[in-house]
Amino acid sequence: MASRIFSIRLDDRVVEALEALQLPDDDSLNTTLKRFVIEGLGIDVSTPVNIVNNDERLKELVDNKTAYLADAMNEVKDSLEAEIEALKQSLKKEIKALKALRARVDDLTPATAVSASPTAMPTAVNYTDKATNTRPTCPHCKSTISIGNGKDRHGLSRYKCKNCGKTFSE
Repeated sequence: MASRIFSIRLDDRVVEALEALQLPDDDSLNTTLKRFVIEGLGIDVSTPVNIVNNDERLKELVDNKTAYLADAMNEVKDSLEAEIEALKQSLKKEIKALKALRARVDDLTPATAVSASPTAMPTAVNYTDKATNTRPTCPHCKSTISIGNGKDRHGLSRYKCKNCGKTFSE
């Protein structure tokens, strides 16, 4: 009977599995792999191979492997669908929280933003006095373009002039 040599590369996990399957009669891992492949194909090496008789066995093996792979694919699919559903629910919660936060931000006016968070960074908003509808004027350069800059020690609002960069209270 003619034979052929096959060369394959196996990763470390497969080599460890082969070592675990190695019998005392096996000369090497190559012998173990050969035995494992032959047993997996269901071929009896003591009798000549009859292709006609092995057709049914091969069909049965293919059907078994196909069913196994289909089951494995369905398990993976179900697992992924469950994970996607969990991510969707999490995303819905995050969107709801962001909408609530956005509503709170939309309700803020520049004056409430400064009073709500005295340590907040100055915002580039032109502040106006709601009572007189006028903007604070920089005493240094007379510009009305300023941003809030917290409060001074007396509780008065501080501003920073966008024109000259100096701070002032009003």
